Amino acid sequence: MDNNDDQYQEIDSGPHSLPEERQLFQSLSLYYQSYADQNRESLEAAWQRIQQRQFSRTTKNNLQEEMHTERIISMQSRVQQKKDRSRWQRPVSQLIAVALIGIIVGSLAIVLNLSSHKRSHITQHNSTSTAGSPSASTGSPSASTRPPQVEQPSGIYITSEETANQFAVSRLDKTTHAIIWKHLVGSINSKLTVTSDAVYVSGYDQTNAYVFALNVKDGSERWHVQLGSLNVGLPGSFSEPLGFLTRPAEAGGSVYVQQRSGKLFSLDAQTGQINWSYDAQKIAFYDGTIYDPASVSVVNGVVYSGVLNLLFAVDAKSGKQLWRQEVESDQIVTSPVVDNKMVYLASASASKHVGGQKLTGYVYAFGAQDGQKRWTHAADSWILSDPVVANGRVYYGSYGFTVTALDAATGKDIWNYPLGGEVFASPIVDNGVVYVQAEGNATPGKQNTAPSEVFALKAEDGALIWKQQTGSTPEAVQDGIIYSSDFPRTLATFNASDGSMNWTIQVGADLLDKLNNHVGSAPEIVVIP
Repeated sequence: MDNNDDQYQEIDSGPHSLPEERQLFQSLSLYYQSYADQNRESLEAAWQRIQQRQFSRTTKNNLQEEMHTERIISMQSRVQQKKDRSRWQRPVSQLIAVALIGIIVGSLAIVLNLSSHKRSHITQHNSTSTAGSPSASTGSPSASTRPPQVEQPSGIYITSEETANQFAVSRLDKTTHAIIWKHLVGSINSKLTVTSDAVYVSGYDQTNAYVFALNVKDGSERWHVQLGSLNVGLPGSFSEPLGFLTRPAEAGGSVYVQQRSGKLFSLDAQTGQINWSYDAQKIAFYDGTIYDPASVSVVNGVVYSGVLNLLFAVDAKSGKQLWRQEVESDQIVTSPVVDNKMVYLASASASKHVGGQKLTGYVYAFGAQDGQKRWTHAADSWILSDPVVANGRVYYGSYGFTVTALDAATGKDIWNYPLGGEVFASPIVDNGVVYVQAEGNATPGKQNTAPSEVFALKAEDGALIWKQQTGSTPEAVQDGIIYSSDFPRTLATFNASDGSMNWTIQVGADLLDKLNNHVGSAPEIVVIP
């Protein structure tokens, strides 16, 4: 890091640098000063990792993540994002998780969120936390561009970065790709949730976190709710927000969302008013690193979610806790997936700031009603994205360059396939085929020169159908078309049958950083037939 002081200063103070970039490097600088003697080699390797991922992937998972995505230990923020996100989201919400996880070797975004596609970041904890007060309102600090209304919600729903601090949610025509409507919502740190009448997304500004509800027909705002912020103090004047929210989930007339603070909220889907809140009594902060909480799943009147190594279930109507279970203390869980009266989730070991870093990960199965553990499967490395359950099997990709299929009832291996890079985003299973991206970047401590590729494998036995060299991350598959997001600001589509390119467009503004690098976030994508 010492060799990069001039570049740090440009990023830290340059007029074109983003606030999240400045805070990232300031936090890294503080961290480095504390541990320089012990971790110089690891930090240099992590810096190389950050550079490679920042310029070859999306900023979708930025410091605030997640968007992405969804989550690199969302980081489950692709730094959610590319993808947690967050972007890494998604933000630098997988960049950071990997970077920091690399640092020690210390997303995700998750990053993961960033998150999108989908992508957390490193901080030093030395003060107490304070919480903001939730409030709901109609009208908004946002603006809409609305063409004539359409009658059906069919379309391609995306996020796009319009300025350094403002994103938009848009609906595109599936055939012409023309914008039907666009709505500005400030910074976004989650994936979209699209229902028959609304689009929900989580966002933030300098002091608060919000949930927005937009009319699915014309993009007008129905409501937004402010859920406050909870900050962890850092040395000097820095602080890190724990108020960031997960992707909203809608069920039974309510919208559910969770904060990094461990608080789960139920909101009225029509008004945004808070129905109830549940406190998991655990914040997404562990050993100097902030992670994203798990996104919410709602099935049969029960809300399932998690934070750090905790999985819990609460009644959807009352918010009363039904059960809670913890996995290994050093594991950070992904979002739960509920199928056939079972709850499945994966995990990755937390960042180690002192001592050796073990890249461990697991897949777990719990009973949905009683929370009792049914089985545990040890993976070959971190699992930085949610598992996928289909046709009695659990599919997951790992940081150890593999994608694996397990028997959902027993957790036994059915097949695994070696890839050319790490997996940050969840596989997609459609029509008997598993689609997964392997990112061909460097791994901590050694060089990986393989290109980024998307693989199509037979879901039954893992046999290769095709692979395509591309940096795009599959986000959805509809009607034989793979919809993917890429950095910078690219929505690309491929034919699911053979991986050939279909069409591609660029969305949002063409943003440049201090060094004239294109930094527009990769879009989050939801496709409604």
